[in-house]
Amino acid sequence: MLRSENNRTQFQTNQTEIVTLCSLLSLSKQINIFSGLITISALIIGFTYLAINDSNLISLICFFVFILGLISQYYALRTNFDTKLFEYLSQYINHPSIVLKELDHALVKLRLIKSDLTKSRTMYEREKGTLRLFKIQIVTVMIQLLLFIGGFASHIICNLF
Repeated sequence: MLRSENNRTQFQTNQTEIVTLCSLLSLSKQINIFSGLITISALIIGFTYLAINDSNLISLICFFVFILGLISQYYALRTNFDTKLFEYLSQYINHPSIVLKELDHALVKLRLIKSDLTKSRTMYEREKGTLRLFKIQIVTVMIQLLLFIGGFASHIICNLF
């Protein structure tokens, strides 16, 4: 059965698109695990270098890697939460406007979004926002990894000369 034009503009997606989005966002868990390993490694190495007073630069770099790891954890939590919401929404694809209003009401009640219920976001806007969070998580982990590797590479190079 075809959806009405009003429902299409409100929901702007289908079940396959939502499942595809959720599959893509499920990669956030693996990225989060990888970031967690880098974060813990940076913490251990940073404290080790700080304890032996070998290199304050390495300790400082490890501190920044640790902070980036915490930021990455935040974005992973947000992405995971949105993934669960999209999985829920995919079950109610036939009643999009009702479910989106209920979802917005629940998010306002939990104070997860502001109470501006006069403007309801479309599914496209919601998908775009979640993908933005996912991309920020990826960029944060990439910066974390580059800083981690670059810090040790520069330390090794400095010790060679």
